Amino acid sequence: MDSNTPSVSPFIPAGTYQQSSNDVQVTLSANCYCEDGGSSQSSLTFTQMQLQGICDISNDNGTLTLVQGEGFPNPVNTGNPFVPAGSYQNSASNIEIAIQALCRNDAGIDVPSSMLYSPSDTSGITSIANTNGMLCLFK
Repeated sequence: MDSNTPSVSPFIPAGTYQQSSNDVQVTLSANCYCEDGGSSQSSLTFTQMQLQGICDISNDNGTLTLVQGEGFPNPVNTGNPFVPAGSYQNSASNIEIAIQALCRNDAGIDVPSSMLYSPSDTSGITSIANTNGMLCLFK
């Protein structure tokens, strides 16, 4: 899977790691703007199973929120497959993405791995990969 291949969900960062990893958990953190003009730091953690019936990740007055909806999701995306899609992108800054997963190593053993990155870290990368049990940005 390269960056042109869709993820299993528009809310899960794309990458070849999905082919050799289990129990993927994503934590999205951002400075979210509030209706009163202020802002609030917010974090949202989710798994692929929790995304059933979700059509958006929104900023609900300073809080990142999974939004239930009907039909196939068509959420806002910046064109960056490594950033979870969602309308929150229109009213948030300082976005950070953390991925945790059990990644199969060369010995065939699933080991815990994690990585933290921001959208600017993904410039020029072609995938998020599992390299011998470790998640990494692949150029």
